[in-house]
Amino acid sequence: MKTIINKLEQVFEVTVTHNPKTYLGMEITQTNDGLILSQVTYARKVLEKYKMEDCRPMDTPIELNKNKKKQNYTEIGKKRTKFPYREAIGSLQHLACKTRPDLAFAVNYANRFVENPSHDDINNVRTILRYLKGHLELGLHYKSEDHIQAFSDSDYAGSGPEGKMMSTTGFVLTYAKGPVAWCSRKQNIVALSTTEAEYVAAAECCKEIQYISTLYKELTDKPAQVTLHVDNQSVIKLIKTGQMNRRSKHINVRFHYISVAYDDKLFSITYCPTGEQTADIFTKALLANKFTKFRDMLIDRVMSV
Repeated sequence: MKTIINKLEQVFEVTVTHNPKTYLGMEITQTNDGLILSQVTYARKVLEKYKMEDCRPMDTPIELNKNKKKQNYTEIGKKRTKFPYREAIGSLQHLACKTRPDLAFAVNYANRFVENPSHDDINNVRTILRYLKGHLELGLHYKSEDHIQAFSDSDYAGSGPEGKMMSTTGFVLTYAKGPVAWCSRKQNIVALSTTEAEYVAAAECCKEIQYISTLYKELTDKPAQVTLHVDNQSVIKLIKTGQMNRRSKHINVRFHYISVAYDDKLFSITYCPTGEQTADIFTKALLANKFTKFRDMLIDRVMSV
């Protein structure tokens, strides 16, 4: 590493910092049992920017009854334009993608209406900010090395407000007791069953498993051991057998890549009870107690900054 730095210094202006405290807005905290990445200072600036630093905190970033209602945009148009909706989504997205996976679904859902937000959509963004106010000091806590765990889930036909009954894919990969990759994304096809929605979500997760496994091999020169946790027995059977029947033969061929990857031993697969399915937090709005349970399985509280 010193040799590389010396060569870089001959061409570029380089600043070398040993054990940095911050990196690209992320705060790095060394602990006795590992490492914590957080964005507490950035989160405070976001609240100040949108004048929400004195707001009443919320227990969850999105309310359970999130169905979007049709409104008369002519009547509320003036109100809508006063709130910088797109800019706020961008600020929150920076948190949700870096150190705050607990915000991922709420931000993803709000982002679906960025072109024409209603008054309800603006309130949803304010709800995220109110949740952030009450849970500022949270971050990713990496503790001890272990093999990679992957959790995949979906919310079948849960995205109805946009006109089509679309499902939502959610997955998370963890290593060293902390998440290293996660996703909350609306599926771009109309699934015909819960099994199909779960299968599509697992296939999307499999692509991330492939990438993380390759990166792990490059860094450690050892093959990655990955376990995929799915809470649907039919999906597990379909992945293991790869057999086509009248209920699955219509599924797009590209999603059957997961069965090939399983045969190639890219990962092992196991059943995970719904109550322990961490990826559920990325697919839909949850009750406060369930949301808190899954959130605490992903992120940890950090020291005040």
